[in-house]
Amino acid sequence: MPVEQRLATAEPTQVGPIARGLCGPGLLAHVVTAKFADHTPVHRLAGQLARSGVTIASATLGDWLFGASELLTPLYDLMHTRVLLSRVIHGDDTGVKLRVPGCPRTKKAHLWACVGDADYPYAVFDFTTDHTADGPTRFLAGFAGYLQADALAQYEGLFGDDRVTHVCCVAHARRKFVAASDAGDERAATALEWIGRVYAVERGLPPLLPPSDDPAHQERRRHREDERRAVRHRDAGPV
Repeated sequence: MPVEQRLATAEPTQVGPIARGLCGPGLLAHVVTAKFADHTPVHRLAGQLARSGVTIASATLGDWLFGASELLTPLYDLMHTRVLLSRVIHGDDTGVKLRVPGCPRTKKAHLWACVGDADYPYAVFDFTTDHTADGPTRFLAGFAGYLQADALAQYEGLFGDDRVTHVCCVAHARRKFVAASDAGDERAATALEWIGRVYAVERGLPPLLPPSDDPAHQERRRHREDERRAVRHRDAGPV
């Protein structure tokens, strides 16, 4: 039959959330949740699905996860943009092992976490294959506010006049006194007592009010923030 006389069946160009993928949105959501919320390795997830009569290769699951990351990129970019609008960002990093094709050993990479304040309560991660200052400098470009972080040198390039203000983290300092106390240094108990008194002040503060577009609620929220600030100056300041 000549080509021009053949009939083509009508079908969508893509079935499911991933092009040329066999997973529906429910299965894809399950795979993403299992990997990143339940920390299930893909080879173990493949075994779990096989027991249900669904045979899916680990490599296929990896491809689905990559495809899901591309689908979620607009949401990630929006969360990143909104986090940078925060008055205060809480930052930290943690090392992760990165498998490099062709290399006999893993490489140490890093996940940089940034958590926004009550107005923009998003937790956004950035991934770098090294531990240079390029990661936080690029990720926090354009941010002007307070950054609560440890004394990591990679953050230093962000701080300065009319830029980011460094807010030191008491929890990081407290760890050293805990370690000293565990090692038998009795002097550490005094520092831990003082820090405990500061923590007690924080626990006793009236809770922050959630953000709102209502002007009256916004005024009540500002009043609550002033109230918390006054208590801190009165009770935590002397400590």
